[in-house]
Amino acid sequence: MLKTIFTILTLIIVTACSSTTYSTQESDEAYVQLQGNFLNSVLAIDGAKIQIDEQTQTYDLNGVQVAKLPVTLGAHQVVVYKTGQIVYRQNIFVSHGQTVEVKVP
Repeated sequence: MLKTIFTILTLIIVTACSSTTYSTQESDEAYVQLQGNFLNSVLAIDGAKIQIDEQTQTYDLNGVQVAKLPVTLGAHQVVVYKTGQIVYRQNIFVSHGQTVEVKVP
């Protein structure tokens, strides 16, 4: 009798200990997020220039006005120009789902 109870308990424990697998989906999107004094500037990503002005879509993030622009995954050179002068230059690397902040002085 004790052997039967032990066998049943062992069977219940073994079947309850099944493995669970989780899968995550990585986003193929990445972004450069401008904040600070970015209006009326030019953003250059790998030499491709984008005018940042009143027409650029911005939004409020925790009380700070930001602009979020998509970039491809990988390494990039980011340069911000104000009145023709470089005010920000940085080499960045963005991966799946990452947003890199660029604080424009």
